[in-house]
This record gives sequence, structure tokens and C-alpha cells, in this order.
Amino acid sequence: MLEDDMVVIGHSLGGMVALEMLSRSDARSRALVLMESVPTVVDTGIGRIGPRIARPFLKYLPRPLLLRMSGAGQSPAAAEEARFWLSQMSRDSLIDVFDAARGFDGRRHLAQIRVPTLVVVGSENKATHRGAELMATTIEGAKFETIPGGHLLHIDNPVQLKKSIAAFVSHCTDARGRP
Repeated sequence: MLEDDMVVIGHSLGGMVALEMLSRSDARSRALVLMESVPTVVDTGIGRIGPRIARPFLKYLPRPLLLRMSGAGQSPAAAEEARFWLSQMSRDSLIDVFDAARGFDGRRHLAQIRVPTLVVVGSENKATHRGAELMATTIEGAKFETIPGGHLLHIDNPVQLKKSIAAFVSHCTDARGRP
């Protein structure tokens, strides 16, 4: 479904989706922006064991407590936003999203990405830095940037995020080699 000259932007699990889309598409995208995303969540011991421990909590924890915990470590605005969107999802949908992230391993796609790529992380969310740095060093020519904020950069720092993306995309060329 991708067309030439598109800018593909993925946040968190959406970054995993973006990697998969680009690996399957013949279109020449103008750029890829990965925000607070990692290619896999199971590349460390805690990444392999943690989800097995956390999944039962998703299934059985009382919903109000689950929603309250979902904002842990986030700015007040980001926590409120996360709680709102998670409250709109069924428990089964939450588990499906969790399982999708846990089951995805996009490391095999990184060397195939041939479009200008910006990898952006929030300075306050160290959990994504290692995986994001792996993407930035494995994707040829990728740019890595840290901006103030947490996992929900579009809530915590929308002005800086927009500036970073706009500046990056302005230097990318279209399929005909034009900026």
C-alpha cells in the first residue's frame, strides 16, 4: 500500500509496523521516522522473561489498577493520554497488542532499509535507547536523535518533535532525486 515519496512515521509498536511495511514494499519511500521504537523487545534477558511475567497481570489485574499503572514513569499529560486510549481498548485487545510487540523481531529488516531514516528517542525513557541505537547503527546512514521527553514524545514535546521531523524530511530527496 506504500507509494513512492511517502514519509513513513511509526511510534513505538507503530515503528515495528513501519519496519515490516518497508521490508515488504517495492515503493521508494522518501523517508522513515521511528519514534521511541525498537526492532524487538526480546533481545535481553529481561525482555525475554519480563513479558511472561507481565502478561498475567494484563489478563487478571483489575482494569482501574491496570490503567493507573499504565502512566507510571510518564509526564502527567502523557499518563493521562495513555490512560484515555488504553481505556478505549478491550482487555483482549490490550493483550493482543502486547503479544504482537513481544512476538515481533524486526532486526532482520534493518539492513534492508534503504531510505533516509531518523530514529528519535525521548531523553526520559531509557528503555528504548538500546534498541533505537541498534536501529540507527544498523540502518545505513540513519540519524539518531534524542529530544527532551518520554515515551509519548508527541505529547511531551510536540514542538521539538515536529521541528526535528521537518528538518530531517526537508533534506530527503524524492524518488526523482529532488529535495
